[in-house]
Amino acid sequence: MITDSEILALIREEKKQFGCKCGKYAGALTIEVIRSALKTIPVNVSPRDSFIRGVAIEFDLMIVADGVSPAHNVLYRPKDVLAVVEIKNYGSFGDRTIQKVRADFETASRACPNLTCMYVTLVEREGFRWAVTRKNTGYPAYTLFSHRGENFWSTGDWRRFLGDVGRLSQEARTVIPLRFIPAGDGHVRVDFGIPLHPLLRTNETWPNPLKTWRE
Repeated sequence: MITDSEILALIREEKKQFGCKCGKYAGALTIEVIRSALKTIPVNVSPRDSFIRGVAIEFDLMIVADGVSPAHNVLYRPKDVLAVVEIKNYGSFGDRTIQKVRADFETASRACPNLTCMYVTLVEREGFRWAVTRKNTGYPAYTLFSHRGENFWSTGDWRRFLGDVGRLSQEARTVIPLRFIPAGDGHVRVDFGIPLHPLLRTNETWPNPLKTWRE
């Protein structure tokens, strides 16, 4: 797994090799480097700049359910998205950044109630009044490096971010998809949809909950 120091060194060198200052390139590069790192966890990661059906926002990156592929390589169904990630190369540009991040995450959360929204910046100025944080947005925020001039130091947020993304993906894999199969005489058999330990297997049937509810 690439370290935060390796990410910073790689991005700074690639920006230098680009030949001129370009904020768009720096942002796109940062997203792609983080995307490549996440794929080694492994988690299912969207292409850069993707959409959720019914949400008029372009998201830098998404963590999606295993086995899911986007329509036209750009569009996901709300139920398939575990998290959206807003990624910055050089942090906040002021209060407008905080307001936009919060508004976009609130819009996404209304469309996908179980969604996790995350903000990640490669660097942010030490003590910057308008830095994006959990406190001023209400959503998880990770700053990989703080800096004062040309002096950069790791915050440890890269490890925290990877841990949170890994747990999110693992939790999605452990959800048991229940399926009710008619077993005759008003009963159903419950199919858990995943292999179970022999001690947890059962051939018992229960009264059909849907039939009972209708009555």
